[in-house]
Amino acid sequence: MSLRVRLLALATGLAIIALGVVDVATYVALRSSLYTQIDRSLHASAAALGENLPSARPVEEHDLTTVVATTPGLYVGIANAGDSVSWQQLGGRTTLVATPPPSATTVAHLPATPNAYPVTLSAQSGEVRYRVVMESASATRSVFLAEPLTGVDQTLDRLLTIEIIVSLAAVAAVLGIGAWLISLTLRPLTQIEQAATEIAAGDLSRRVDGARERDEVGRLAIAFNVMIERIEYLFAEQSSSASVLRQFVADASHELRTPLTAVRAYAELFERGAKDHPDDLARAMRGIQRESGRMSVLVDDLLLLARLDQHPETVWQEIDLTEIARNAIDSARIIEPHRTVTFTGENAVIVQGNPEALRRAIDNLLTNVRMHTPARTAAHVSITRDAGDALISVSDNGPGMSEELRVHAFARFTRGDTSRSREAGGAGLGLAIVAAIADAHHGSAAVTNSNRKGTVITIRIPITQRMHSRT
Repeated sequence: MSLRVRLLALATGLAIIALGVVDVATYVALRSSLYTQIDRSLHASAAALGENLPSARPVEEHDLTTVVATTPGLYVGIANAGDSVSWQQLGGRTTLVATPPPSATTVAHLPATPNAYPVTLSAQSGEVRYRVVMESASATRSVFLAEPLTGVDQTLDRLLTIEIIVSLAAVAAVLGIGAWLISLTLRPLTQIEQAATEIAAGDLSRRVDGARERDEVGRLAIAFNVMIERIEYLFAEQSSSASVLRQFVADASHELRTPLTAVRAYAELFERGAKDHPDDLARAMRGIQRESGRMSVLVDDLLLLARLDQHPETVWQEIDLTEIARNAIDSARIIEPHRTVTFTGENAVIVQGNPEALRRAIDNLLTNVRMHTPARTAAHVSITRDAGDALISVSDNGPGMSEELRVHAFARFTRGDTSRSREAGGAGLGLAIVAAIADAHHGSAAVTNSNRKGTVITIRIPITQRMHSRT
């Protein structure tokens, strides 16, 4: 049985119980009230009758003539010395016979209003219910007063009919309105069910529309949406991690193939006899050392990129980009004394980040200039502020980048000159590391061609935003 049916059955059951209690209480209260009114009338008539009855002899019918005019419509029953009850209607001559004849003993044991109880008597028109009281009882006589209950019974029957009709109509209304209200209330649950079905089929973008914090069901829909957003994010992170791992393995396999092949070739040269010839032996050892160094640098760069892709926990601190840039320029001038490297910038541009990583980014940009421009091409480094961000720019007066190369400048293993050997040009990871460092600092990296000549690479890092590891 569905939840909607159970709720509707519960509401209908409670409505039926409530209506039943109200109907029974109304019926009993009205019947009690009507019987009380009749009993009061009978007792008043009995008191009037008692004042005119003889006490020393049996009651005769003519003894009743004094009360006929004052209490019309009642029946008086007289039983003298064990005779059957002879009933006479006050104001008329209708005779009734009691079945069974009421007696003082019968009246005393009936659980009704004191000295008043309903009894069925045989009338000329059939069985009629009467309300009977005993006016007096002695060894020689018993006198009873009775009033027909026809009007009371008709009133109670009409009330019962009305209660049944009204109750059925009320139950029908509860069914209709309850079904509509329950459907309206449970609509978010239906949407959650549909969304869960679609999500199970693979659509993680599905959400419950129109969720509001009006009730428990609405809050459940909101919690469901938040849960699915979290699951979708985790799936995306997992997919991204798997993609990064596949890319790492593919890149490493591709780039390590050449130096490993070279190392194997030098080893074969050694086995073929280079060990017996000093010149060939020295050549083989230099080659193995050179290729091993290239592999070491390549593996270190790939591991750094993998760590940056995973956004590891990092202790951030306030650092001065101007000081870091000056130190990087000093190192570049020592490596290439003949190259002119100039600097402009503001004093104390403070950001929060990792000083080693940002120094690595500036070193990579200067290395990129050194590897892709002629030996005496000038380079320029600048540190500025722009709309709450710190800008690190490295420009040169070299030949610049083609449009095709500029689009893929920060992709891994992208080389500016495809004809260059790996020995001369590196693995193509320098700018990829720069972009990863900028992203880890909630920033970005961009490359543009200078209006005059050469290339400008800019790293943008927020100044005021405190850096945290990403989840």
